[in-house]
Amino acid sequence: MIQRLAGVTALLAAGAALAQSPAPAAPAAPPPGKVVSEVVVPGGPQPKLVASFPAEGATVSAGELALKVTFDQKMTPAKWAFAAVPGGSFPVCLRQPRLLADEKTFVLLCQVKQNTAYAVALGPPPGFEGAAGRDASPIVLKFSTNDQIVDDLHEALDEAGLSNADDPIMTWNDDGKTPPTSPPPAN
Repeated sequence: MIQRLAGVTALLAAGAALAQSPAPAAPAAPPPGKVVSEVVVPGGPQPKLVASFPAEGATVSAGELALKVTFDQKMTPAKWAFAAVPGGSFPVCLRQPRLLADEKTFVLLCQVKQNTAYAVALGPPPGFEGAAGRDASPIVLKFSTNDQIVDDLHEALDEAGLSNADDPIMTWNDDGKTPPTSPPPAN
C-alpha cells in the first residue's frame, strides 16, 4: 500500500508540475510600422470609354458643341471630371455635364472656336466613377474644329447623335409647364 501511495503521490506531483509549467511562448509582436485599416476594393472591371463625340482625332464644326462620352457600364452621376491638358485648347463649357437616362453617357455643352485644336482630359482624379465604385482610367480626347459654325443648340445635339428622348439638357424642349423628367445632379 505504501508503494501504491508512493506511485499515486508521484503521479500527483507530476500532474502538479505539468499544471504549473509555463505556457508556450506567445508569438513575437510584429515590428513597428504602418498600420493599415480595412481596405475595400470595389469589384468588377473598370469602366471603359466606348464612344465619344467628337471622336478621337475628329474634325468638327465650331460654335455649339455637345461633348458626349459613353462608357461600357452604368456610371455615378456626380463622379466625373473634364480638365484642360497640354496639347490643345480647352473648350468653354457649362459647369457640369448631364448623365443621360442610359446611365452610361455624359453630355457636356460647350462652345469651340474655329480652326482650333482641343485636348480634353476625361477623368483626371477623382474622375469618372462607375456605379460599382471603380474609377475609369483617365484618357485624353483630342479633336479639332474647322471653319464651319454650328450656332443652333438643336443642330449641335443632332451632330452628337442626341435626340429629345435622350433629355440631354434637363428639359431643353420643355414649354416651361412640364416638370423635368430627370432629377437634378446631386451636390
